[in-house]
Amino acid sequence: MAAYKKYLTATCGNAAQALGDYGIALPQVRKPLTVEAKSAKVAQGLATREARGTIGPKKRLKIKGTVAKANAEAPAPPAIVPAKPTT
Repeated sequence: MAAYKKYLTATCGNAAQALGDYGIALPQVRKPLTVEAKSAKVAQGLATREARGTIGPKKRLKIKGTVAKANAEAPAPPAIVPAKPTT
């Protein structure tokens, strides 16, 4: 049924009379956001980004990890000597 509605809205456009014949209401149009709503969305997005600790790709490239050096005096693992075959 959803595909049929999409088909009718694509063919009829926003003609209210033609869509009304098929029992379909016009799709509602989004209202544009006010300046206050836009600034609230931006602030919410920045707060979410800060809380999650996400950064952009250029800042991510600047982060370099460090590897702790292994102790140079650590003994080497013992070598495995194959057993002599008994014949």
